[in-house]
Amino acid sequence: MTRETALFTGSRETIQHRAKVIRIPQLQCNEVMDVFNPSSEKVLFPHSGTFSANPITMTAGLAAMKLFDQFSVSRLNKLGAETRWAITSAICETGIQACVTGAGSMFRIHFKAEPPKNYRDAYASPAEARCLKMLVDHLFANDVILISTGTGTLSTPMTHDDIDQLSTAVKSAFKRIKESSELRNAEATVSAK
Repeated sequence: MTRETALFTGSRETIQHRAKVIRIPQLQCNEVMDVFNPSSEKVLFPHSGTFSANPITMTAGLAAMKLFDQFSVSRLNKLGAETRWAITSAICETGIQACVTGAGSMFRIHFKAEPPKNYRDAYASPAEARCLKMLVDHLFANDVILISTGTGTLSTPMTHDDIDQLSTAVKSAFKRIKESSELRNAEATVSAK
């Protein structure tokens, strides 16, 4: 245990005593939380998020976590494997230079011939980024949402029908991208390396 860690372990009284001994000023809870207060004259630490101080989303999150049991995890992980297989099939059927990575309920589509092994490998070239944008835009137009990196996550309400919809949209996006000049530019970039 480091000296800094030791200062903040123990009972509340012990920690307060140590704080007095080393002259750490006493802070009240409202002083600490005021740094997050959006109505302050000067917001010191702006912070927002899906679940930030929203009782409705917190209640929904709690209900979702109560239903997220081992059966749900196993089912979702199997659905994730099927999703990656469906995307790999679309890659093979269209002949596009791409690959899919992921685990569990997550996946990511890369416009690379080989799956990246690290962050540096995963970084998209400008041509690959344009292909990703075309993919994400096409999927969005077909009611499928991925983030701009080509990453997607599945959720417990999803079914095989959702994966079929994703697979069909990905395949049509790959065909469209393959026909465009963006993919040829990406492939030329890879060949030049």
